[in-house]
Amino acid sequence: MAANHVSPPEDSVTDVAPAAFTQLYNHWIAGQQSEAVQLQNRLARLFDIFILPDGTRNIGYIIGVMKTALKLRGVIKSNRTFRPACEITPEQEERIRASLVESELL
Repeated sequence: MAANHVSPPEDSVTDVAPAAFTQLYNHWIAGQQSEAVQLQNRLARLFDIFILPDGTRNIGYIIGVMKTALKLRGVIKSNRTFRPACEITPEQEERIRASLVESELL
């Protein structure tokens, strides 16, 4: 793996909401395409939180976002990160919270 490799955001999104993605899969397999599409559209809003305001992505930021989302959802107690990850600012945390609310995950 190259040193500048950044995981696709879909990997991180599924880590933040695994049950929702399982539900998406189950809807599709059960032939409930309407429900699957509706849930997919809701979950798609999460992808933006993994992109920095300047339009770039980096692994340190992605880890910080993932840990913050998990903390906000009550899965983990702290979003503290270590290098190469970066600390999430209060403004970024609010953006993550708003996205989780909009996606009906909070």
